Amino acid sequence: MMMDEDNVRETERRFRRLTATVRLFIPKLTVLETMIPSDFIHFRDNLKPASGFQSRQFLEVEFICGVRSRRYLTMFDDHPTARKRLEERLEEPSL
Repeated sequence: MMMDEDNVRETERRFRRLTATVRLFIPKLTVLETMIPSDFIHFRDNLKPASGFQSRQFLEVEFICGVRSRRYLTMFDDHPTARKRLEERLEEPSL
């Protein structure tokens, strides 16, 4: 991890990019607020095998930030590559 290598400039650059991404993403959530549950289910089905809190990427971000729970790994029993990646993230230092 870059912070372990004292690569402060690159770490800071990536945090700025992450912050910019979040600033773009948050306002888009209002679209979901306009959906009735059946619309959301139809939309969510297009994101299989998972979306939101069940995505590997979302859990990786949580694990990196220090929010860690092994119980989420069971959602990836049928996806060994994703599960292995998450297990690795659990073992890495958090921010």
